[in-house]
Amino acid sequence: MIIGFDANIWIARYDPSIRTPIDPSSGQPITHAQQRVKALIKQAGQDKHTILIPTPVLSEVLAYTDDRRFEMLAAIAKSAHFQVASFDMKAAVELAEMNLEAAVGDKRFGSEDPYQKTKIDRQIAAICKVNDCKTFYTTDRSLGNFARRFGVEVKHLSDIPLPEETKQYRMFPDDQE
Repeated sequence: MIIGFDANIWIARYDPSIRTPIDPSSGQPITHAQQRVKALIKQAGQDKHTILIPTPVLSEVLAYTDDRRFEMLAAIAKSAHFQVASFDMKAAVELAEMNLEAAVGDKRFGSEDPYQKTKIDRQIAAICKVNDCKTFYTTDRSLGNFARRFGVEVKHLSDIPLPEETKQYRMFPDDQE
């Protein structure tokens, strides 16, 4: 199975100091974002899943991580579970179909984001679709909507389970306080 991450998920993996994303269902900050992403990557490796990295996502993350970008590139290069996916001819054809559909109606597909951002989001969605990405993890609602619209299951950072080692256990049962 192939899963994909947006830039925010990758940045959560490499930079624990980022502004904590908000859980859309509870409205509360997501705890242990970095540990969640690391655990998902580890589990994907154990399950022999491929983690797709669309090139627009990679570019954004490399620009953000700056001093850690070489560490990230080395991790990607040495792992058999990461696949960098280019905006190639197949993705361009898929994006053209998306754009033709958008030209008939709202060119932003209802997104309130700037048009340039919506174009990049559609590129990422097209790359995911043509590379058979089954699940895409994102904290970006607009990007998630594009991916979902074109048949990719979308999950939020908050959907990644809290790793066992980060859970706190009560020292005493509820009846003994």
